[in-house]
Amino acid sequence: MAEQDLPGLLIMGIGGTHGVQESLAALLKKHFSVITMKELLENKKEVGKKIQCIFVSEFRPTIDQELLESLPNLKVIGNSGVGVDHLNLKMISNFGVRVTNTPHAVADSTADMGMALMLASARRLVEGSQIAVSPDTNYFAADWLGVEVTRATLGIIGMGRIGYKVAQRARAFEMKILYHNRNRRSQEEEQAVGACYSEMEDLLQQSDFVMLVVNLTPQTEKLIGKKELGLMKPTATLINISRGAVIDQDALVEALQNKTIKAAALDVTYPEPLPRSQEEEQAVGACYSEMEDLLQQSDFVMLVVNLTPQTEKLIGKKELGLMKPTATLINISRGAVIDQDALVEALQNKTIKAAALDVTYPEPLPRNHPLLKLNNVIITPHIGTATVQATHMMAEEAIANMLSVLNCQPIPSEVFPQ
Repeated sequence: MAEQDLPGLLIMGIGGTHGVQESLAALLKKHFSVITMKELLENKKEVGKKIQCIFVSEFRPTIDQELLESLPNLKVIGNSGVGVDHLNLKMISNFGVRVTNTPHAVADSTADMGMALMLASARRLVEGSQIAVSPDTNYFAADWLGVEVTRATLGIIGMGRIGYKVAQRARAFEMKILYHNRNRRSQEEEQAVGACYSEMEDLLQQSDFVMLVVNLTPQTEKLIGKKELGLMKPTATLINISRGAVIDQDALVEALQNKTIKAAALDVTYPEPLPRSQEEEQAVGACYSEMEDLLQQSDFVMLVVNLTPQTEKLIGKKELGLMKPTATLINISRGAVIDQDALVEALQNKTIKAAALDVTYPEPLPRNHPLLKLNNVIITPHIGTATVQATHMMAEEAIANMLSVLNCQPIPSEVFPQ
């Protein structure tokens, strides 16, 4: 297909500080006619009509109303990465534009985690490690036993890409593999991993380990509740590597307390993190505190929250005013969690002693921003995990998402406004 026949794709640029890597640009050019922001800005009226897709990498280009209004034929925004808190999904949806992300780029590592949780739970590794290092341990009990994973029955709920990779790994353990999915896999795919399709109730009743690998949707919220837990074996373990809200956690607590099931291994919860239990607090010597008391008493205040409408500008003039004049504010979450104008004022007026920021809003700050001129601030770049393999995998998945939209096919990783 000639380049002029390929769908137009907008990117920030190629190479340099903000552009996509040249190797990724070459990959994109195999499927799209690539247009940079500079080219768009030079001739918005003509170039804007050609753009059907936007490839967002490292939060760029910025998707705002002005940009969307200038792209009348835009159909999809392909985000390279899982997180989409930098995208206004409702605004984008109002323009009739789809949004996709790239969760499957981490399919192998997530499947690995599922297996790790299953093995750790079966062999009681966490408990064993605690016993091995406890100052109170004088001997290892002969009747302290785990169970074997080999030849046990694994029930996988959600046989998408990650679920299938779990099955591939489980086959090496000679496990009997049952699975339940909205759409049954082909006979060839089932035979390749030795998996048998099962209705949900049968899977729950027969499995020694039940692993949840589903997307969170209105249909899967609290998919596992009191009824489902009651169907499981009393010797069974529930493993969740999908989303916390897929499980009714109150029902899970009851099932564990009453020994309805033997154990649970959770990589996800709702919310994240869970409110701390007394045992957890004691384990790290932490005390729960109301926000005002925490700000008034702390020498160092560290922000480790997700950016949501509720946490945007969580720390403002009022909160900074509550802090000690000798206190330091540390932010490793998202820049917009702090009202930066209020922070500048607090630092200039010595309301607080210092700030240490790995994140700002925007990133990077304008070079004339007052935060950059203060000697009581440390600022580091917002550094995520970046590898050649991961960036290529995310680009490939974003390409598949965008082409699915353009070709009116099911979209692997669409993101919806809440």
